[in-house]
Amino acid sequence: MFFKCLRMSLRTPDKVACLGNEINSVLMKKQTKMQCKRITGFHAAMTATIVMLLLASGGLKAETIGTFGDWSTFMTTSNGNKVCYIGSEPQGSEGDYTIRGDTFLLVTHRPEIGELNVVSIRAGYKYKENSNVGVTIDGTTYTLFALGAMAWARDVKSDQQLVAAMRKGDTMIIDGVSWRGTQTTDIYSLKGFTRAYKKSLAACGIN
Repeated sequence: MFFKCLRMSLRTPDKVACLGNEINSVLMKKQTKMQCKRITGFHAAMTATIVMLLLASGGLKAETIGTFGDWSTFMTTSNGNKVCYIGSEPQGSEGDYTIRGDTFLLVTHRPEIGELNVVSIRAGYKYKENSNVGVTIDGTTYTLFALGAMAWARDVKSDQQLVAAMRKGDTMIIDGVSWRGTQTTDIYSLKGFTRAYKKSLAACGIN
């Protein structure tokens, strides 16, 4: 299923939905198995297997709620419970690399387990071990932690701060370093973020 996602045309809502579903599917399965609570970060054992599990995952089918500017809203279900998320791909990327996988950002809600506004970034490569990822929104920089090919906010408060900034902002710049030491910069448009975000809340019945 993951390879099917990669074959889709770049910069399409269907591709973001497909890849996002794969990640959300894996994370939900691992959270159920390990009863993992994201307070200061995911357990290292969970993170180390994310990419392999993505390749093997059968995935879930997502419903596209709509596309708003440069962001799209999706909904799926897991064991009868709604999972809603929004996603986007960069408008532009910079870095001294020749091959890189797909990169995108998701904001996910899983109300049945009390998780809202979970920000995650897929880098398209494995991050440098113990590195941080910088997210700059209209001049203010926030720090995420990198684990494997993913980056996450450190706690619930950080997620909330990021989402609040994205709702107010115009442009978001993400800086990361690969395991090879390659620095990358991804530039996201925040046009349509607020509308997509509100639709995701409504789709999951969150007031």
